[in-house]
Amino acid sequence: MINHDIAIKMIGLPYHLTKSVYESVLQNLFGGSYKNKEKRRSIGLILFTNKQDTSAIFSLIQEHNLKNNLAIICVYGCTNYVEITHGKEAALNGTLSLDIAYDRVQGFENYYLNLNPYDDPDPELKSVWENIFNCSLSANNASKNLCTGEERFSEEVGYYSQTPVHTVIYAVYSIADSLELFIDHLCNIRKVHMKDFKECFLNASDRDEYSEAVRQLLNWLSYSDGTLDDFKTPFIRINRTIKYDIHQFLFTEGKYRNVLRGSWELYRPNLSISPEEVLYSTRPKFTFVTDDILSLVPIILCSDPCPLGEIRIKETSLQKSMCCWKCQKCQYNSISHNDSCIPCGKKEKVESNECKTIPEIEASMAGACGKFLYIYIVLIFVGLCLVLGVTGLFIYFKSNRIVSCSEWDLNCLILVGIKILFCCPIVYMIRPSIISCVFRELLPGMGFLMCYVPLLTRTHQIYKSFVCGKTSVSKPASHPIFQAFIVFGIVFLQIMISILRFVLTLPNPNFVMSPNKDFIIFQCNGVTHLVPFLVNLLLSVCTMGLCTFNAFRIRHFPKNNNEARHIGVTMYISCVIWGVFLSSYYPEKQFFLSELLISALCIFLGYLTLIGLFINKVRLLLCPLPSDNNLNNQQMLSLQTI
Repeated sequence: MINHDIAIKMIGLPYHLTKSVYESVLQNLFGGSYKNKEKRRSIGLILFTNKQDTSAIFSLIQEHNLKNNLAIICVYGCTNYVEITHGKEAALNGTLSLDIAYDRVQGFENYYLNLNPYDDPDPELKSVWENIFNCSLSANNASKNLCTGEERFSEEVGYYSQTPVHTVIYAVYSIADSLELFIDHLCNIRKVHMKDFKECFLNASDRDEYSEAVRQLLNWLSYSDGTLDDFKTPFIRINRTIKYDIHQFLFTEGKYRNVLRGSWELYRPNLSISPEEVLYSTRPKFTFVTDDILSLVPIILCSDPCPLGEIRIKETSLQKSMCCWKCQKCQYNSISHNDSCIPCGKKEKVESNECKTIPEIEASMAGACGKFLYIYIVLIFVGLCLVLGVTGLFIYFKSNRIVSCSEWDLNCLILVGIKILFCCPIVYMIRPSIISCVFRELLPGMGFLMCYVPLLTRTHQIYKSFVCGKTSVSKPASHPIFQAFIVFGIVFLQIMISILRFVLTLPNPNFVMSPNKDFIIFQCNGVTHLVPFLVNLLLSVCTMGLCTFNAFRIRHFPKNNNEARHIGVTMYISCVIWGVFLSSYYPEKQFFLSELLISALCIFLGYLTLIGLFINKVRLLLCPLPSDNNLNNQQMLSLQTI
């Protein structure tokens, strides 16, 4: 066993043994002392000993109460022998015994159970009878009670069915076969010394010379003793099948019994085959016997089995490498298999030490938020139709005083910005890709600036018109081309900021694991980087704030300039919407909500800007009332009254 690195420690026994020698052997198993034995792991003890040594070892185990610290296996059988188990049943309880399996000798059991010392004069039978039944067959022995004559051998009372009776039978056969071989060899007429003899005589005086040859023949004979030693002389009585029975000595049903646990069988088709070849070429047949007391089978371990997700790191010692190890946990999202850690795929998670595919969900309204998709589509469709209608209306009434006085060029830029805002949610409805991720980062900022920058220039122009009008009769100069240049310049600055952001971190689509590992979200990595996204919208927020500030400054200007009032209301509501968006978007860690919030922001601000800035102008163009002209004429105040 040492050669195969299985046994951790092997202790040999000397020929001349005393109790002190047995004591030192057991203490060696416990590290030299029995101290702290309760804290030690159970030791697996495999005995390759004869009956005398086995009996002595179990006596010491019982004397020092070591049974709970040992899981014992007797390789050559020990639980079938009364001389071993008698008086040491508690120490042997749970012990496994590997016994040579024999078929029962026909008629022997019936013969033995019917033995009677009154009918059989054999003195050995009388001695055994008196010893087992603790009685005397002779009236002259006053130390024991007289046998009643009703005593009888029975199962486990003077007779054990697993007693290896074949050992005696094979011993008789061995002696007979050895003598036959020797006589055939000695009395062979073809031998030189038999040339002048017709008969062969064996003189008793030559027995010392003959005994050595007979002993050598006995050593060669093995028969079916369960071993795999090479046979020198094959005989027909030698079995080709080697079979062992595995018994366990247990206290069950109020008594100690030898319970059959399993059998191990190996077929040897040719006795000339070496034992190693048999073991390598033939699979042993193992049969395990189950019952209600299966849990009492001892477990011999140097190290506990590693739990799921951990691998064994074997001891560096050659003698311990097969039985002793340390457990090491595998890395994150890895499973253990054959003492190796195997990482799971990017789209897999570990469940019961298996790689399970995680469901994939797209970070788009079409994938994760399908229930909002149709609502958003309707809102986008209606919004685009309204924008196109207002654009067409302004083109039709381009020469009208209402359109021309409200800066036709700036209104066109605002309408383009509103169209971009209504188109922004569309890029959140498609599967994430490099192109869609780029547009997700770029379009919202452009749309907001296309709305806010023209409003900023418009509010600034209104403010200058009324403030400068106190000191000058002429209208402040503000060329439309210059205003468009300002708008496109700021939008270009926004594009450059986005390009710089893309150079630093390209918004590629990426797989992100949910916190509970329930699903994988396929989203743009820009969503997970909130600070760069805030910087990308910072210019829009600042422009919106300046617009609101200018709207606040012109809030008391005359009512005949109705545009200032509508701009102010629109910007106040925009500030509220932006505050709700920023307070909800950045603290929120839930997946998909960012796409919903950005889309909702674009749609709400698109409708707000469209309705707040253009609804009154559309009414004046399509449904003008007489009171509108009267009100304008009555409230046309001079600049001195402002």
